[in-house]
Amino acid sequence: METSEQNIKSPAEQGIGAQDDNNNYSKNGGWITFPFIMGNLGGLSVAAGGWGANWIVFLITKFNIGSISATKINNVGFAFICLFPIVGAIIADSFAGNFIVIAISSMIALLGMTLLTLIVGIPSLMPIPCLNGSSSIIPCDSPSNGQYLVLYTAMGLITMGIGGSRFTIATMGADQFEKNNHQASFFSWYFIVLYVGNAISYIVLVYLMDNISWELGFGICLAMTALGLISFLLGKNFYRFVKPKGSPFVSMARVVVAAIRNRKLSLSDRALTNTYTSGIIVHTKSPSKRFRVIKLIPLWSTGILLTTTIAMFNGLSTIQALAMDREVGSIKIPAGTFLAFTLVTTAISIFIVDRYLLDMWQKLSGEAFHFPGQVALYYQEFPDSLKTTSTAMVSLLIGLGYYLSVVFTDFIDNTTGWLPNNINIGRVDCVYWLFVVIGVLNFGYYLVCAKLYEYQL
Repeated sequence: METSEQNIKSPAEQGIGAQDDNNNYSKNGGWITFPFIMGNLGGLSVAAGGWGANWIVFLITKFNIGSISATKINNVGFAFICLFPIVGAIIADSFAGNFIVIAISSMIALLGMTLLTLIVGIPSLMPIPCLNGSSSIIPCDSPSNGQYLVLYTAMGLITMGIGGSRFTIATMGADQFEKNNHQASFFSWYFIVLYVGNAISYIVLVYLMDNISWELGFGICLAMTALGLISFLLGKNFYRFVKPKGSPFVSMARVVVAAIRNRKLSLSDRALTNTYTSGIIVHTKSPSKRFRVIKLIPLWSTGILLTTTIAMFNGLSTIQALAMDREVGSIKIPAGTFLAFTLVTTAISIFIVDRYLLDMWQKLSGEAFHFPGQVALYYQEFPDSLKTTSTAMVSLLIGLGYYLSVVFTDFIDNTTGWLPNNINIGRVDCVYWLFVVIGVLNFGYYLVCAKLYEYQL
């Protein structure tokens, strides 16, 4: 059904920029939006890193939770951070748009950080500290049900807010550019800011929490979240807004619901229903685009084992750091800070690739440098109705990789003596050689998938 001319509102009347059916962009967008978008990403990256890097330590030392239980709670939180990008992407692609999802997610993260800061600032929201530390003979007081409720509420809000905005901001940023090389460059800078933001929190905020106060550390996380939200909202008048085209997931859900409701209809009535529901699918996506996502799955899957090795490396790096002499003069470097070195070197490498090797990088279809290349590839290859979902696909890789790393760790622990509790008598070198073997095999699998995949021109 066509809309009458009188009911059509201009972009100015709607308060946002727009994109018409012919993909003619408005005058907004471009690099002028870069600082506003990166301000949001940088603020939330620092806040998320400060919260996540020391979360296990916080649960053990401040909430008197055992190390195994604290690890499980941490893993649940990380799983939610990997899950919510997909949920946010489907909502953005279906009806809400990226701006609304990012703004609401950032506000939710701000509420979570506010509650977390209140927890460390109000003694009644935490259990009584152990008299002589966690090694005391006298059992420590466990958190009450009310204290657990407040803790989990803060954790849920933070993970939902960070997860809902982290990869959605990548799609919105790429939407500001028309040229593929500008989009690829944006994705490189996206990961540079993400890694540098995490590295800053691993170095500065972790030190402040361990040596000065948790109130100061979480207070800075709260301030950075607020600055990120303000930065994003200030750029509203400069953004190019792409109208949601309706996610095909919604259409497929309608088909399933219609099939269930009409399972008892006669064949003639069911034929009419099938005609209607089939029309939804055909209208949503042409056959070539419909199967393009399916054909991309093997190439996407090559990142799972790669992410698994990264997850295991990060865990082993922390364990090795705990066994090291970390004192430099009068300063003892926190174990969690060691991950910052990986993030910094990765950010520098991405900058070099983007600055000097971008043309070569694009000719190699972007898989040449892992996450930035993957995001750029998915954004290019996915249909228009799944642009936000495309960038969130990396989040799935991270989540699957971390879950699989637990399986690998259990297998190594149960079948070898490489990873004892005392890492000094283990064989970590053998574990790293296992990473090499997995990496080589996975690279061969990637070459096959990349060769067979037909890229969109």
